[in-house]
Amino acid sequence: MEYKERPVIEIQLSNSDKKIERTCIALLIILWAGVTYGYSTLPDKIPTHYNIKNIPDAFDSKVYIFAIPGIATLLYILLSVVNRYPHKFNYLKPVTEENASRMYHSATSMLRMVKMLILIGFITDITNDIIMAHDVTFHTNPISIILQWLPVVLIAAYVFQQVWKFQKSKTLS
Repeated sequence: MEYKERPVIEIQLSNSDKKIERTCIALLIILWAGVTYGYSTLPDKIPTHYNIKNIPDAFDSKVYIFAIPGIATLLYILLSVVNRYPHKFNYLKPVTEENASRMYHSATSMLRMVKMLILIGFITDITNDIIMAHDVTFHTNPISIILQWLPVVLIAAYVFQQVWKFQKSKTLS
């Protein structure tokens, strides 16, 4: 069924959806506040890229630090707008009048969670960037490794949880 034929219904946010939305806004504010606060203490050149060992291998002007929250804000807005049109998403099963509400809510909740995980990734990245700008030897600190891998682990855990949930629903139906 083409998306033009799918039911267009308004999805009410659950309490957990509302909490995730508030968390996303808070994360975006934290990201901008952290960059704005940390900017004045940064050296003129800051690390902008790291190799696989988390050692800086490219440097740029400290103004570059504002690119990360700018991109995060654009992604936040884009994902928020896209999330208003769940009837246009791709689905594994046909969307009908009977299952539209459940499928749309599931899809919008998942996109909302992805939005939050992206913001967490940007915060850990910018935290690592700011600390590394002050101390390029920070890459040897275990905290740096955690900052580098935390978003990857969170996203992998979320994907695993979604696959497990999908498999479980297949065996129940």
